Amino acid sequence: MEVELFIHGVPNGEGFWGKEDDRNYFGTFYDHSTDEVKFLIQNRASKGKLYCYYNYLVYKTVGSQTPNVVAYDGRDGSYFGLSLRLDAYCKDVMNMYRILDTIYNIYVCGSLLKMEKSKLKYTFSDFANVETKLKTIEAETIKLIQNGFYADSFMPLDGFATGSGNASVFNLYELTTADAMQVMKQSGKIMVSPYYPTMREKKIQQQHDSQIENLRQQCDREKSELKASLTPLKAQVSALQQEVSLRDKTVNQLQKDLQSAGQNKHVGQLVATLKDPVSELSRVLRAIVPGANSSQMASSQPSLLKKVSVLVPFVNFLLLVFVVFLVLAFNEKPKLQPENPTPTIEVVTDTASQQNDEVSKDEQQKTAEGGTDVLLDEVADTKENEHPSPFRQKEKVVNDHQQEENKK
Repeated sequence: MEVELFIHGVPNGEGFWGKEDDRNYFGTFYDHSTDEVKFLIQNRASKGKLYCYYNYLVYKTVGSQTPNVVAYDGRDGSYFGLSLRLDAYCKDVMNMYRILDTIYNIYVCGSLLKMEKSKLKYTFSDFANVETKLKTIEAETIKLIQNGFYADSFMPLDGFATGSGNASVFNLYELTTADAMQVMKQSGKIMVSPYYPTMREKKIQQQHDSQIENLRQQCDREKSELKASLTPLKAQVSALQQEVSLRDKTVNQLQKDLQSAGQNKHVGQLVATLKDPVSELSRVLRAIVPGANSSQMASSQPSLLKKVSVLVPFVNFLLLVFVVFLVLAFNEKPKLQPENPTPTIEVVTDTASQQNDEVSKDEQQKTAEGGTDVLLDEVADTKENEHPSPFRQKEKVVNDHQQEENKK
């Protein structure tokens, strides 16, 4: 039986030790796999002859979450491989795995590869630098194969398929000899590892995956239903936002109106404070100059004329008192004092009384006939034409007295 050992990996770039016939084949294992340790069995032809390759491949240490085999310079993504090429098929897959695993743990790990912190690092940069150790590994491997199998553990490769495509995956401890042989005859490729899930674990995993998928589909349905129900809610939210905006505008307008009302109230208070003084001033002006606003009073309401007519006697009385005061003042002077002042006072008094009587009669007659609009004008004309005012009578008396004095 023909037996060949190949050692390959990435110490500092891709490296290879063994016959050059299969260098390209071993380069396919530099694939950044995430497996811990996998045992790949594959039938393939080399130079027209069919061989069975048993490949022990390490990508990371047990328990590591990510691949942690690194090159000599510390670069990640490396791996280490031990491969046996036989021109026969070994039926005892379990025993072949144990032989290669023993060689790795005794002669490779701790020597060619060492742990540095959490990394499994190459201790050399080229396989040529450790050729002596590699020859030792080759010799020990062949010795273990010779001593670890019986003659009937191997069979010719007649009737076996050439491995290509994806390999069937099995847990090492669940794979039987018959199952392994059947797969190799049918597909020519099988991948085994003690770290692969068992059939029971796969079944549980499939159940969990199915439950997860059902939950995902349920979540998708509920998500779709929620999206459908959100559409009218979004419309309601938009309408409410518009309503809030309108109410905000209304509130702002009301605030402006309140501010304006406050200003108007302040103006009203100021007007109220001026109302009484203005009214008083108006009454005083009408009292002092009764005929000054006759044209305006003629166009005012009758009630206003009545109020003014009531004040006329009072105004006449004040004028009478004023005239009397002036007369008395003139009588106190010796040169201007008349010989008989009493008739003058009596004339003024009689004239004022007659004037008051005539004004009262005229006011009553105008009110009865509905002519209240021109009462003050007619009263003023009557006083002027028929009965001169006390001021004019006094002036006349004073002038007559001075003329008599001048004659004397």
